[in-house]
Amino acid sequence: MKMSHWVPRFLFVGIVTALAGCSNTSQTTPPVPLQNGGLAESNSLPVTAGSTALSNLRVHPSSGSNLYVTNFYGNTVTVYAPNTKLVLRTISQGLDEPAGLALDGSGNLYASNLGGSTVTVYAPGSTSVLRTISQGISTPISLGFSKAGNLYVLNDGNNTVTVYKPGSAKVQRTISQGISGPFALAFDTSGNVYIANLNNSTVTAYAPGSSQVLETISQGVSGPNDVILDDSDNLYVSNQHNDTITVYAPGSTSVLRTISQGVSDPVQLAFDGSGNLYVADYGANKVTVYGPGSGRVHARVYFRRELVLRG
Repeated sequence: MKMSHWVPRFLFVGIVTALAGCSNTSQTTPPVPLQNGGLAESNSLPVTAGSTALSNLRVHPSSGSNLYVTNFYGNTVTVYAPNTKLVLRTISQGLDEPAGLALDGSGNLYASNLGGSTVTVYAPGSTSVLRTISQGISTPISLGFSKAGNLYVLNDGNNTVTVYKPGSAKVQRTISQGISGPFALAFDTSGNVYIANLNNSTVTAYAPGSSQVLETISQGVSGPNDVILDDSDNLYVSNQHNDTITVYAPGSTSVLRTISQGVSDPVQLAFDGSGNLYVADYGANKVTVYGPGSGRVHARVYFRRELVLRG
């Protein structure tokens, strides 16, 4: 069995396609669609985790959204103008091993600081800390917002998920039942939250406003690094320990299908607007793309280990 490890992860929000080019040029080469079952690859040299150089990375098409990149080891978040390498600003105040990023409905940026056990908040366009959340926070890995705008923080240090009302730094609710090494979260259309528990290889679900386990998924789950739901509320789980992506129908704890082709140490999942699935593979330093509802490789792009947020 592989050793569990934490690495800065890709976080795609509204990203349609990610591209990689050669490390010594700013030019990029898009992934090429499958031709008769073939595989298209765009090669680039791997770079050190936490690097903020963007010579290998572009996001398209342009939609006026900035690109946020965390430098986990450098304790910064760099903000780039859409589809360019133009640095708009660099945030360092209050950051200590930033591990997760999220934007609320007003465009405020939230950063979970793994080293400092805080969540720092920044107003749109600002590099100064607007407020700091520390109550209930212990080695926060990831964070996200519910439909109601409540903030959920996954605390690896004390095996909890703490929930905060919009704009508040006070814990509204603490979820601990079923939590063991919380690593990633996702919300379905009904507002249920799904938590990937890395330590006990489960995904636990909780109804809106509840701290009690609604359901536990363990079949096929092995070292879950990420969870995501498609437009039909099918749940996708990336399993680091067995190099698979397992898919579950809404409300089911049984595996609907398993994706294994091209998967190597998966660390994050994302969908684009066409329903294509993107899998960031730490083991092979690449992103693999699968067509909607498919386990067949559509394209493969060699990538870099960075945490990226577009919003």
